[in-house]
Amino acid sequence: MKSMGYKIELHHIAENQFYDELDYYGNISYNLQESFRLEIANAFSTISLSPYYQLRYKNYHAFPMKKFPFLIFYIINEDTRLIKICSIFHTNQDTSKYPE
Repeated sequence: MKSMGYKIELHHIAENQFYDELDYYGNISYNLQESFRLEIANAFSTISLSPYYQLRYKNYHAFPMKKFPFLIFYIINEDTRLIKICSIFHTNQDTSKYPE
């Protein structure tokens, strides 16, 4: 029997970041926008099934995207089997802007 993954929930900040980046890449090209959307979906799926990536800061885990310069910061709630995506962080930003 295959185990079920954790549920993914986006904090409003991460949701806004996602749509901002989607718009940004969409202004460059539709294919780039779709590639970004697909990589985010794959990242969320991977995190849902295997959430214990790098513990980066306090209780925030970070998942590095492969093709785009972003870290996905999230918190794991073991009791509710919920992963809260807190930030889709562009890696060119200052690390002092990590989520708190």
